[in-house]
Amino acid sequence: MKRSLNSTAVRRKTPARDILSNLPEVFGVREIEKYVNHPTQWLARAAFSGQVVRLQRGIYWNRSRYSDLPLPYLACQIKSAPSYVSCEWALHAGGVLLQRPFTCTVVTLSTAVGRKREIRLMGETIEFSHMTERLFWGYEQVEGYFLASVEKAYLDTLYFGRDPERWGELETGIFDFEALQTMAEKFPPRISKRIASMVPSIVRRAEEYMRAHLDEPLSIVDLLRICSCNRGTLFSAFRSARSYTPMEFLTEQRLQKAWEKMKRPTPEDSVASIALECGFTSFGRFAQIYRKRFGERPSEALRRGREKD
Repeated sequence: MKRSLNSTAVRRKTPARDILSNLPEVFGVREIEKYVNHPTQWLARAAFSGQVVRLQRGIYWNRSRYSDLPLPYLACQIKSAPSYVSCEWALHAGGVLLQRPFTCTVVTLSTAVGRKREIRLMGETIEFSHMTERLFWGYEQVEGYFLASVEKAYLDTLYFGRDPERWGELETGIFDFEALQTMAEKFPPRISKRIASMVPSIVRRAEEYMRAHLDEPLSIVDLLRICSCNRGTLFSAFRSARSYTPMEFLTEQRLQKAWEKMKRPTPEDSVASIALECGFTSFGRFAQIYRKRFGERPSEALRRGREKD
């Protein structure tokens, strides 16, 4: 009995800073019971003094010792089940969402989710969304916590019934559309269809721009700028929606324009002037591909067009 009383006295006299120095970044009430007789009261005092922060019932942040932990790290420590940060927070971290988010969505295998489980921390809202094991992938470790790739974060957002376009301007060019499409096939059909509809929009934008600027020295770099995407995404989009590459489309459109002008030439037109007007700067190459496409030399086509007039 005497030993028990001495043990109790020692536990009561242990300073808060010493107790907290032995605790991890995020801890539970049971870990405090090793040091104090009345953990609930002790935690209430420690929270009031700002030494700890209550994250949810029975879970606390050891702020006294770990004051500089990032919000997403703490968010992923709250649930005992595996968790990763996704949706708007991951899209912003990856540079897709330009507007700063005020909600940190944690995707978890835990079913204890919903608005009643939301947490306010550091001026932000932490919300939890349940994901089935079949779709629990597509993340990597960053600063000690798991963060979804931008492609997976976009798909997760759609899966949870939200529209990422409503958050503001999105730099969709950062997406690897080939990876996005492959990932989308594992989601419900409504999501894979949404992703499939994004690909033609890139193709359409590129084709419209090329048609409007046939006489200019266009390059792939110009198309990437107009479509706000990378080279792999552009070619993947054309490969998925068309049977030709962007440059093959551009060449065909220029040839068609040259063919139309050859049929109805003006007195001032020449093979060279038509070639330049249609965006061809190499007359030799123009003559070669024109003949291959239409079965006659440009000079023959021009002469025949004048004879008709």
